[in-house]
Amino acid sequence: MIDKDSRYFRIGLFILLSLTMVCAGLTAQSEVENRIKPYDQNPIYWQYKEKPVVLIGGSFQDNPFQWAGINQTALQNHLDILKNCGGNYIRNTISARRSGGASTYPLSIEGMAWAFHKQMDGRFDLETGNDEYLSRLITFLSECQTRNIIVQLEFMDAQDTAWEENPWHPQNNINLDGYNPGWVKKSLYHLDGVHDPKLGEIQRKWIQRVLDITLRYDNILYQISNENGADYEWSDYWAHFIRDIADQNGKLISITDSRRYHNPSYYEKTFQNWEHKENRHPVTAMRNDAPLYNFLDISQNGGNVGDTHYENLIWYRNQVLAHHPRPINHTKLYSFIWPTGMFWGWDKNYNYSPGEREDRAGWRMWRTIFGGAAGVRFHRNESEDSASGYTNGDFDWGIGLNPLAQTHIKSMRMFLDEVNIFTMEPRNDLIIDERQMDESFVLAEMGKQYAIYFTYDQSSLSGSKDCDNQVVMTLPKGTYSQKWLDILDNSWMQKPNITSSGTLTINTANKKHMLVLLTLNIQNN
Repeated sequence: MIDKDSRYFRIGLFILLSLTMVCAGLTAQSEVENRIKPYDQNPIYWQYKEKPVVLIGGSFQDNPFQWAGINQTALQNHLDILKNCGGNYIRNTISARRSGGASTYPLSIEGMAWAFHKQMDGRFDLETGNDEYLSRLITFLSECQTRNIIVQLEFMDAQDTAWEENPWHPQNNINLDGYNPGWVKKSLYHLDGVHDPKLGEIQRKWIQRVLDITLRYDNILYQISNENGADYEWSDYWAHFIRDIADQNGKLISITDSRRYHNPSYYEKTFQNWEHKENRHPVTAMRNDAPLYNFLDISQNGGNVGDTHYENLIWYRNQVLAHHPRPINHTKLYSFIWPTGMFWGWDKNYNYSPGEREDRAGWRMWRTIFGGAAGVRFHRNESEDSASGYTNGDFDWGIGLNPLAQTHIKSMRMFLDEVNIFTMEPRNDLIIDERQMDESFVLAEMGKQYAIYFTYDQSSLSGSKDCDNQVVMTLPKGTYSQKWLDILDNSWMQKPNITSSGTLTINTANKKHMLVLLTLNIQNN
């Protein structure tokens, strides 16, 4: 029989407890390090599983988790295509938005799983979750985590299914039946659980139910809403609420919100306006002496074109660097033209040339990464790839994961595998002559590596000029290796070394979509 009062027993128990605590601490630390979070060495980028990473992606729909119940094989195929071409980033709204307004099963409302239990009388119980909905979410997140795909998860999508059909409408549920505050006559845009106690209690329980699942995963970035037009008091409330729950569970998460310029300043014509709250507040809002929004998303810059698109990102990035550096994502990269401040559908009368929209999506992706962004995803396209067996009937918002998107993603990953982008900076100031509008963009680690991205001849576009794809750059004197990437061919070509006398003329020798990587081998004084 062991004498519990013995000195040896107490020493052994102390050692056992100490080892248990150390192991628990190491496990917790390991979990923190494995989660997607801002990169320790350069927080303008991400790290995942202790390695820095740039997020690149594309997908056919906004709520792909629904496909875990519609056609799980199609979902797996889609994720495999994304991974195999070098992608690691996907958007997922946890909504039941029908696929592109489709009216036939399984892409219609009948094919979507609602978040709440539906009773025999057809009404929803907002206090009870729908097991099928939660099962689809678990399956989707697990499939993504297995493939090291990062999910940007959006809680509230104001673009969700028509208000008259939505469970949140009082006429469609048992919890708010007969309840008639002002928002019920409007739309999903006006679901304000911050100021409405009864609604707020239900919304908090719903978000808690989702977090009970999502906090188990290390590959999730959190976004409160999609294109929210409410005051930032609303966004701040939910950001604090979600982060409070994560903190209580010992989880480190990253959170943002997606904004549109809202009334009375919706039609703000200049993105580069620091006085506008939509730009300033998410950068400056604080929580315990650290940013409340610990990453940012400026997808709404994604409708701008050319140098304006690039310069807006550079301007915004400089504001972020001056106020706590953190990653800047673009979870929606459009293919159409939608300048800041212009009304939705502005481009309906624009005469796009054949293939122009697809080209614009590709240019935007490269400009975004060369502008120092941490993540970018091609927005949903009109049709899903043939592997799924379905088309979504949606409008042509982006290029999704179509063959051209896969080509761009693959070349981007090939480029990122060749450089240390985490030590590079956007440096278009190194171009001193011959650059034409929207022709070329530079990333550089001074004295070591330089990448110059060339678009190609844009003379076929309305109002554009022929680009000769030639620039004069100021570079340290020395000998450089040069390696060229043919972006649309997914192929590298090594060329003979070149020497800089302090300036260097670089051209593609053709008008193709190209990138050159210069590495300084021998520096001359």
